[in-house]
Amino acid sequence: MPDSKNIPNPIDIYVGSRMKVRRQMLKMNQDHLANLVGVTFQQIQKYEAGLNRISASKLFMVANALEVPVNFFFDGFKSDDTNINTHQQTDNSYQVAENKDPLLDTQTIKLINAYWKLDDDARQKIFDFIVVMGKK
Repeated sequence: MPDSKNIPNPIDIYVGSRMKVRRQMLKMNQDHLANLVGVTFQQIQKYEAGLNRISASKLFMVANALEVPVNFFFDGFKSDDTNINTHQQTDNSYQVAENKDPLLDTQTIKLINAYWKLDDDARQKIFDFIVVMGKK
């Protein structure tokens, strides 16, 4: 049986993945984020992989650096309310919402970056088109 102390907590993995996605959306490298929050880029790598837990104060600093509210890092995460104790969690204690978070998809990041490269008029037309198509 593997040592549970070496298994990253699913919450830490999820928070780290959200951190990575937001950083990539801003086209910010790990070194720049590390400088903004006062850690090494290796520490950012560990946070993003869920290998190291991020303290509340660092998460707050990361949220400010990435221009999102702290709850951004938890959006879409569901917990089994009957077993919230992370020290004795079962394999099914925590799970990402049933549908994969679209913000974690590489294609979404590319789409958002391309969208913001457009001029205001083109962006509005594409936005209107997507809203209309989404209603069908």
